[in-house]
Amino acid sequence: MDYLLKASGLVIILFLFYYIFLKNETFFKSIRSYFLIGLVIVVSIPLIEIPIYIENVATQLSAINLDEINSNQLNEVNSFDWIQILSFIYIIGVVIFSIKFLIQFISLGYLISKYKLTKQGEFYYVETSKNISPFSFFNIIVYNKSQFTAEELEQILNHEKIHVLQWHSLDTILAHLLVITLWFNPFVWLYKKAVQQNLEFLADADALKLTKNQKLYQFTLLKTCNTNYCTEITNNFYNSLIKKRIVMLHKKQSKNISQWKYALLVPLLATFAFTFNTKVIAQEKEAWEIKVGNAEYVILIDKNSTNEFLSNEKVNLKKEFNLDFTYKGIKRNSKNEIIAIKIDVKGKDLKASYNTSGKKPINPIIISYNPSENSIKIGNLNDDTDQYSYITEQNELNNNVTAKDIEIIEVGNHKVKVLHENNEINMNENNTIGIVKKDGKNLYLIKNKDEKTTKFDDALYILDGKEISKENIDKLQPNSIEKIEVLKGDNATEKYGEKGKNGVIIITTKKE
Repeated sequence: MDYLLKASGLVIILFLFYYIFLKNETFFKSIRSYFLIGLVIVVSIPLIEIPIYIENVATQLSAINLDEINSNQLNEVNSFDWIQILSFIYIIGVVIFSIKFLIQFISLGYLISKYKLTKQGEFYYVETSKNISPFSFFNIIVYNKSQFTAEELEQILNHEKIHVLQWHSLDTILAHLLVITLWFNPFVWLYKKAVQQNLEFLADADALKLTKNQKLYQFTLLKTCNTNYCTEITNNFYNSLIKKRIVMLHKKQSKNISQWKYALLVPLLATFAFTFNTKVIAQEKEAWEIKVGNAEYVILIDKNSTNEFLSNEKVNLKKEFNLDFTYKGIKRNSKNEIIAIKIDVKGKDLKASYNTSGKKPINPIIISYNPSENSIKIGNLNDDTDQYSYITEQNELNNNVTAKDIEIIEVGNHKVKVLHENNEINMNENNTIGIVKKDGKNLYLIKNKDEKTTKFDDALYILDGKEISKENIDKLQPNSIEKIEVLKGDNATEKYGEKGKNGVIIITTKKE
């Protein structure tokens, strides 16, 4: 959809530029080149991305209890998807206009097949008895001989030969394909009309050089007014712009110096590209590697994660652990931030899923894999800047660490306290969340004693609609679980009362 909107914007710019600066000029050959180059611009510029690099700290942090979620979490109900509806309408339009375009080809083929083709040099002539305007399509020229005198027919054939020799049918077909692609943009129809109009001006100007009788040529144009149109994909000797064509025949030739106007288009296109085709790329200032518990491999997905990053992680999981990592349903807002994503990770006797959708950017998601236990866990990193974690440089646990001052640094979207010297904190297995490796050193993440994180040790467990103890939950086979939903805070207490104050984990098993 983004591509189509950019292409539509370029069509508007190109047509308005033609209408304001070129419409009344007589350098028809260069105007033809303008339209053809314009088609290339419309197709190609939306594909160009201009990178803008910013410095950013690459984040791979875990400050959560990953035992919260290990299967499927549904965060928000999908909102009404207008993009999907508009996409469906667009596809219908493309199908309709494609069918119309195909019918024109079939009609043209049927008309030509009814009559004998006569080849003379580079041209194929078809004499018809139908009351239609003379036309050409590539190197085929169709006309009704009985409608014109010999001199008039010569004028017509000279005009159509120019269409053939200069391959004007190619311009016409390309303009029609542009209309099919951007049919919803009214300016694309005006663009096609301008392309065909300029081709007639060009053929008229060159045909007039071959005749000594300008009045006869104009009279022949007027005479074709009484004939019927043929299909739009052909170059017709008569069209509805007959008055404009006669005016242009009498118009004084434009000076070549007037072609400087084309230079005005360059800053317009450059402004468009730098406004709509820029992409912010965060350059990593420091590389962080995370280890959570016994997990051997951890992936952090946040609102700024790129499709390239996800694709690389998919390859890595498959190569290193033979895990199938799939992601789909990605939606982004105007800032290119992820607001919806569905994640599935599968392996041997192993499956975990995650699904979130809404209007706000997603909270960071961590996927951790423990090969020794053959377990995969997916959880959220809560975006709560009031909950800090401590990081300190130590190589061993069970030491008392002193800190002189506490520095608060930004890591991704999270504020983290870094302990330096002269401030004691006890490090042990119970308060260590994970290990972050930075520049080859171990930085231990320590739980803040005042941190109000949600713990599920005393959570209420619901299995297939019935309350069940955690001990019985531990006996469940992972393969029997279809999905797991997590309720916290008000959502839990509203539905389950006081029992849900410590969180509710709702488990649904697979039905046989």
